[in-house]
Amino acid sequence: PESMQKAHEYCQQYNTRHGKELARVVQKENGHYFVVILDNFILRAHQNLPQAKDICLLDVTGSLDRVDSRLARFLTVSPSGGIPLGNIIVSSETEQLLTEAFTAFQDMLPEDSWKGRGRQGPTLMMTDDCTSEISAVKNVWPEAKNLLCQFHLLQAVWRWIMALAHGIPQKHRAHLFHLFRSLVYSNRTADFEKAREKFMEDNILNAYPNFEDHITRTYLHRIEAWSTHVRLEQKYPNHNINTTNYLESSFRVTKDLEFNRTKCYNLPDMVQHLLQDQSSHYVKKLTDFGNGIFSKTNRNSQYNSTGVLISKDDIIEVYTTRCSMSRVSQRKKPIIRLI
Repeated sequence: PESMQKAHEYCQQYNTRHGKELARVVQKENGHYFVVILDNFILRAHQNLPQAKDICLLDVTGSLDRVDSRLARFLTVSPSGGIPLGNIIVSSETEQLLTEAFTAFQDMLPEDSWKGRGRQGPTLMMTDDCTSEISAVKNVWPEAKNLLCQFHLLQAVWRWIMALAHGIPQKHRAHLFHLFRSLVYSNRTADFEKAREKFMEDNILNAYPNFEDHITRTYLHRIEAWSTHVRLEQKYPNHNINTTNYLESSFRVTKDLEFNRTKCYNLPDMVQHLLQDQSSHYVKKLTDFGNGIFSKTNRNSQYNSTGVLISKDDIIEVYTTRCSMSRVSQRKKPIIRLI
């Protein structure tokens, strides 16, 4: 009880400091809990980023504290990489708890969230093949189209092939995997149908009916969620994003740079740490991007333009922070926003 009370106190102080509700702690009667954490940077991303209405990536990670809380993160893409749209700490990944947490998250967002779509949510929501996550998203944002991360999809198929219990010898594993991968990466319907025909008629595949049955029952009845040709022909606004690896990179930043690969002691410790962070990594990254420092950003970004047409009058100072310039001196560095 003292732990939950302390988490409540931290969130109340945070909300008081900002003059609005940006953090909420809810504990259920069965002991499970969730904590929704927002900040002004996240709200600006919802209101200003055009990609926020098109596609949102969602994933959950663990190993952040000693009570095994999970961190669910919403993220969209931008010219400078992934930008967070929300953070939720949950005690478990059940459909019911995730649905309640996502509902509370949507309730705390402004009416013009998701770049004006509001409670409709984003057009596309990309997740792993996790039933509870997919169902919770559908419960809260029924109009959002669910897409599966192709990387994690292929990873799951490879793990199934590698499992000794399924009896597939090493010499045939790569062949079976490539048969399915050709289905995933087909760019046109005609190519997909050829790959599917080859898949069904393959002699080696026919020797392993358990693999064919697994692919048929698990994936072939929902090709619109993972096949490349459907995304291209339906012209989904996915900004050429087919995996949730932006989130994997974001979680690595959280664990390596923010948590220093050290678990928090308990829930209040984790809540306090996330409330103090204030998306600082992304603020610094966008500052560097706005100042033309691209050493740590994607030089080959699809958003790159051939020339920059920004004048001095189009740049304003939002606020000033202190950043370390050397071991012995510091100077003020303005954080800028491009109008």
